[in-house]
Amino acid sequence: INPLICHSSEDMSAAEKEAAVNAVVYGNVGRVTEMVCSQSQTLNRLHEEGRIAVVGAVYDIATGQIEFLPHSDGCVASLPSV
Repeated sequence: INPLICHSSEDMSAAEKEAAVNAVVYGNVGRVTEMVCSQSQTLNRLHEEGRIAVVGAVYDIATGQIEFLPHSDGCVASLPSV
């Protein structure tokens, strides 16, 4: 979270609060998936061999739905659209 762009949630509408939370969640998933591969030579090798893919996902506790996030950098996989 960039403290320079954070401001009090008291000044935000419900939609702005939801958007801010979503930005943090999706940003975190992206950072963690990148970090998994950047810190593991084994995972990078397995990805290069086509044996694994690291895929980020967000679970919505309100709906029970899982959203798989497409990404194409490093060893994070891009998923085909369905």
